[in-house]
Amino acid sequence: MDLSTIKSFLRVDFDDDDELIKLFIEVGKKYITDGFAEYSDENPSHKLLLLKAIKTLYDSRDDNNDSVYLSIKLQENLGGLDG
Repeated sequence: MDLSTIKSFLRVDFDDDDELIKLFIEVGKKYITDGFAEYSDENPSHKLLLLKAIKTLYDSRDDNNDSVYLSIKLQENLGGLDG
C-alpha cells in the first residue's frame, strides 16, 4: 500500500508528517505480523487492518496510552480475520 493511499485514508493533504506516517506503516505491519504468520498487501483484511492501525496511531500520536489502546483494538480485529 502506498503512502498517498494511506494519507488519503487519514485525510492528510500535507507532507509534514510523511516520515511519521511511514513509521506507523512499519509499526502497523509489525502488529499484524505478530498476530498472523505474514502480512500481505494482497489480503484485503490485512490492508484494512493496517489502515485502521495507522489511523489509530496517527490519531492518538499525542496520547500517552496509544500503544495499549492500539493493542486492544487490534486484538479485537485480529480475532475475526482469516490470515
